[in-house]
Amino acid sequence: TLKNEGGNVIFSHDSHVKDAGLGCHEYHPKLFLNTRKHAAVTIKEMEAGKSCGACHNGTKTFAVTENCETCHSKEQAK
Repeated sequence: TLKNEGGNVIFSHDSHVKDAGLGCHEYHPKLFLNTRKHAAVTIKEMEAGKSCGACHNGTKTFAVTENCETCHSKEQAK
C-alpha cells in the first residue's frame, strides 16, 4: 500500500508480474525502486509517462486517469 492523498494506492506485485507477465528488469530500477523507496509522482507526471504512466497510458493498458478506484482505495490516506 502506497500512501496517497487521493486514497492509498493498492499495488499488487503478483498481478503485474505473474498475471501480466512483466519482467523485473524492465521496471526496476528504471521506473520504480521499491514500495519503501518509491518516489512520489503527480498525476500530471504519470500522464507524461513517468512511473505508472509508462504503461497505464490508455494504449498498453488503462490510463492513469481512468478507473481510479482500480488502484486507489476508497478509504482516504491518513
